[in-house]
Amino acid sequence: MSISSDTSRENLTLSESDLAACHPIVAEGGHVLRALCPFHGSDRQRSLRVQVHSGRFVCFACGAWGYTAEARERWRDEQQRQAAFQRPAARPQRAPRQHPAAAAAASKPAARPPALREPGPARPDLAQQLAAFQAALPGSRGAAYLHQRGIPLALAQQLGVGYPAPGTWPHAARDWRGGRVVFPHTPPEGGLVNFYGRAVRWMVPGELSLVRWIC
Repeated sequence: MSISSDTSRENLTLSESDLAACHPIVAEGGHVLRALCPFHGSDRQRSLRVQVHSGRFVCFACGAWGYTAEARERWRDEQQRQAAFQRPAARPQRAPRQHPAAAAAASKPAARPPALREPGPARPDLAQQLAAFQAALPGSRGAAYLHQRGIPLALAQQLGVGYPAPGTWPHAARDWRGGRVVFPHTPPEGGLVNFYGRAVRWMVPGELSLVRWIC
């Protein structure tokens, strides 16, 4: 199932038979499967990581990512189930007959409503925020953490990892002094819906500590 270098490695589908042929092993307490990557033809190192619960997989060697066929089918079934249980629109009801005095009061001109407040500024587009965070990753504390974990900077950039420096996070109440490493949240159907992140803080000189934070 290996793919050529010019083929997109994003939002791929991994069948159960392909996964079984890659000799998966159970890791991290049964929540994760580690297997040989079928997309770049790995035959030595199990660089493919599959999350059992969500079905999402990523290869830390070639950058291929996507979802298992079973996870996509489960997502489609859930969408169909929700559509089947949606309630039909309520039928319009006849207005009750009003007393003459109430009808006369209702015919009077209504009081002028108070002026509405100006709407707040629109939230910046998630894609624009992610592009700014990705540009800030090289040379940052986030890049130092990735290097400490043995994750190449080029691979992290290929997967869309970014680094919001202190003072650049859109929610001031959730800003962190050391910034955070953020990952794009993409559903099976594609698109960018949110960020997942880990806030970086310095515990002792020369040591990085991460606090998980979901946006």
